[in-house]
Amino acid sequence: MAAGLMIITAGLAGGLLYKVGCVYEIDKKLFLKINQSKKLDKADFLFQMFYPLGTKWWFTAVILLFAFAVPSKGVYLLASAIVMSLTERLVKIYIKRPRPFLSLTGVFLRQRKRPSDGSFPSGDACRIWFLAVAALFVSHFNFLVTSLAFILALIVSLGRLRLGVHYFSDVWAGSLLGTAFGILWLSY
Repeated sequence: MAAGLMIITAGLAGGLLYKVGCVYEIDKKLFLKINQSKKLDKADFLFQMFYPLGTKWWFTAVILLFAFAVPSKGVYLLASAIVMSLTERLVKIYIKRPRPFLSLTGVFLRQRKRPSDGSFPSGDACRIWFLAVAALFVSHFNFLVTSLAFILALIVSLGRLRLGVHYFSDVWAGSLLGTAFGILWLSY
């Protein structure tokens, strides 16, 4: 439980460092490098194809499936998922960080649906990393399932930058938030 709380703190505090001028410049440069890279053009279909795995609908469906798969921990899984989602939403409402496609020039918005909420933290990264940690337990630490879950989490997370909707610090905070709540669930 302590590890989960420490990861939440590190994720949010580390992500909020974007408010420091020099960190914001690094965050902005990293975002633009990934978003505008010609080398990643051939991978765009991958980011667009797997983007839905971080959405609320996919998350809800998989969480319900996982809850039925492990009935002994199902209620705790649902509770952790709800608390994580509320935490992500409340932080997003409080921080109100503008999306990169709204605050920077030259951004390629590759996501079909244009998000209208704040950028920090990344909800999609938060959800997909929670699912990756949950898959670890639900699959009984099956190497293939776990590897696939974490690879998909990386693709979705990198895709948030490439698709033009999040800075690196948003994804960092969301990823650690989701991982931490997954670890908290495992500690029940």
